[in-house]
Amino acid sequence: MTSRIFKTPKSELFFRLLLLFVFTIPISQFLSIRLLVFVLLTSFFVKSSGGFFSRFLNHSWDLLLYLLILSGGLLYSEELLTGYRVIETSLSLLALPILFNKFEDFNKSRLHQIFYAFASGLFVACLICISNAGYTYFQTGHVEAFFFRTLPTWPIT
Repeated sequence: MTSRIFKTPKSELFFRLLLLFVFTIPISQFLSIRLLVFVLLTSFFVKSSGGFFSRFLNHSWDLLLYLLILSGGLLYSEELLTGYRVIETSLSLLALPILFNKFEDFNKSRLHQIFYAFASGLFVACLICISNAGYTYFQTGHVEAFFFRTLPTWPIT
C-alpha cells in the first residue's frame, strides 16, 4: 500500500507545476518567468493552512527589507531605469515565499524533489550548450565554439 504525500489532486498538480518551474530556471528565463506567473496564479486555487499573511511576513521579511532598501536606493540613483529593472527582477523573488507557504508540511522528500528538478534542468541546459558548441565546432573547426562567449542565446537566456 502506498502512502500519498498530497492531500488533494489540486495540491499535487500545484506541486508538479512548481517542479516544472524549478526545472526551467536554468533552461530559459523567458519560459521560467511565465511559468512562475502561472504557478503563482494557480496558487490562489490551492487551499492553504490558516494565517497566510502572518506566515508570509514571517518567512519573507528579509525579502521585503531588501526591496525596501532597493527602493530607497532609487532616491540617490542617477540611473533610474536601471534601478527600476533591478527592482522588477527582484520582485519575482517575492513570489517564492507565497508559493512555498501553500505547503502545510514541507518535508525532506519535497525538498529533494525540488533539488532533483533543478539538477535535471541544469543537466539539460549543459546538454544544450555542449551540443550547440559541438555542432558549431564541426561546422567551423574553431575551438572558440566551446568558450563561454559563444554560448547559445536561446534557450539559455
